[in-house]
Amino acid sequence: MRKKQTIYTADFVYVGKTHKEKYSVAVEDGIILESGKREVIKEQFPYAKEVRFRDAAIYPGFIDSHLHLNKIALTLTKINAEQIESFDALIKKINEDKYPISSVYNLDFNKISKSQWKTLFELKKPLFIQSTDEHSVFVNKALIKEKNIEIKETNGGEIVKEKGQFIGILKDNAIKNVEFLLHEVAGADALEKAENLLLQNGIVAATNFDYNLFDVLKSRESRVRIFQGIRCDKTDEAVENKLKTGSGNDYFRIGPVKCFLDGSLGSQTALMEEGIMKGLLTMPEEEFYRIVEKANKNNLQIAVHAIGSRAVHIALKAFKNSGITSMRNRIEHFQFLSEKDLPLMKETDFIASMQPVHFSDDKELLEKYIGKYKYAYPWKKVIQSGKVLSFGSDAPVASLSVIKGIETAVKRKEGGIKPDDAIIAYTEGSARANFYEKKGGRIVRGLNADFTVLNKKLSEEEDFNNIRVIATIVGGEMVWTA
Repeated sequence: MRKKQTIYTADFVYVGKTHKEKYSVAVEDGIILESGKREVIKEQFPYAKEVRFRDAAIYPGFIDSHLHLNKIALTLTKINAEQIESFDALIKKINEDKYPISSVYNLDFNKISKSQWKTLFELKKPLFIQSTDEHSVFVNKALIKEKNIEIKETNGGEIVKEKGQFIGILKDNAIKNVEFLLHEVAGADALEKAENLLLQNGIVAATNFDYNLFDVLKSRESRVRIFQGIRCDKTDEAVENKLKTGSGNDYFRIGPVKCFLDGSLGSQTALMEEGIMKGLLTMPEEEFYRIVEKANKNNLQIAVHAIGSRAVHIALKAFKNSGITSMRNRIEHFQFLSEKDLPLMKETDFIASMQPVHFSDDKELLEKYIGKYKYAYPWKKVIQSGKVLSFGSDAPVASLSVIKGIETAVKRKEGGIKPDDAIIAYTEGSARANFYEKKGGRIVRGLNADFTVLNKKLSEEEDFNNIRVIATIVGGEMVWTA
């Protein structure tokens, strides 16, 4: 019996970092057979069904190297503060909420006044709020009483007080006081909606850093390929269970061990070498060195959250001194780099896993708390240093849109990069960051037939507002269309 073959054709197909005109890709059983000029592919595979996209461009399927799938799902079913325009509207939404404990996600804490925090703290309905950057949470008096929560000082964390009184806000490691509130797992319907949202954005695979989905995703049939992160404090357990980064099947693979060295710009806890922001060191340096060494020796990659320049310095030193090159250790975010660390960056083996949309989202905070900084969000410097650049979104902290991410990276006046570099960061770069380059990230014979189809090709001259995803193909099957 003849195997099912499909030819996908478009005005442009992105092959070898080039937009090939009037090209086609032949697929069989979810694997790329060949790509080339349409007439040649049609002749080579005469019995294949052709799917032709007119006025369109086919790209390797986009890979998001950093997102939080459970949080995305929860924002689709719980209160999403991004969609609420005023404080009064927020209060109304909380009062109308059907759940006994109201959970609010994606609230910009920097836009809430002290008097408004007081109002929220005194609400009679139990209330939990997570900040947009996920480095701060709020719990009100009613919730503290109902759950009998004891608030304790924690190293690497901050309990926010006003005139000596706790006002409900916990930052970074202080969130451990209420960590049980973060363990809610989104339901099947919510996860289905979240998956659809990824596919609508042309995302065929993603690194997921929501650990409570590990067992759910491992056993769930999915249309998106998942690289599942491991909690830093579960490193010893992962080693005992002989988990290895990159192992798994086509839709669920073991990802990196995720550690934290500092907080965030949004919560003013990023650990900086310079400037007015001191920040927080959320893990002792010697402990991080130990985890890097143990994880790497046991075939586990490290992905470390490091935003501030001091945190980035610690990460680079640890990877240089204790890391193993073959494990492709990653620095997540990498938003601030000290000029004195340029040589250290060049001589250290690591992958920069960055989220370009944070640059556009953080402009006001950058100006307010950091000011002018030569190597802020240094995507261009990473490329110039010969390092692998991997792009992602950090959704729901930032937009899932790959198109918006590429636009931000390309259109930035100083420190912007070429469209090809941005495309590669969302495809080849992210594939390599996830030990997936032998399966995806390029349109090459023998790799998985995962494609993202856009209505226009991505170039510096295009108006990105007019570019959209029109189809997403995973394993040779069209799993989403506009």
